[in-house]
Amino acid sequence: MVVQPLVNDYVKKNSRGKAVSFNSLAVVVGEVLALGVLFHHTKEMDFKMAFFVTGVIILLICLVACLLLKEPQIKPLSEEE
Repeated sequence: MVVQPLVNDYVKKNSRGKAVSFNSLAVVVGEVLALGVLFHHTKEMDFKMAFFVTGVIILLICLVACLLLKEPQIKPLSEEE
């Protein structure tokens, strides 16, 4: 989850509403994934294996995000004026 002040730092003023709503949607989708899908598949496992499976899935999602998302180019305030 992206912290709200980071959205303000990385997103242009006219796109902040979309960015905040996308962030909120991602939180809800993550909760549904965690509670619905992962719990259904890991309820028969012992807790160590369930943590391992969940951790592998989270690491794969992070790897995809690191490969697909680019760091925004932030201009210094002197160049924007």
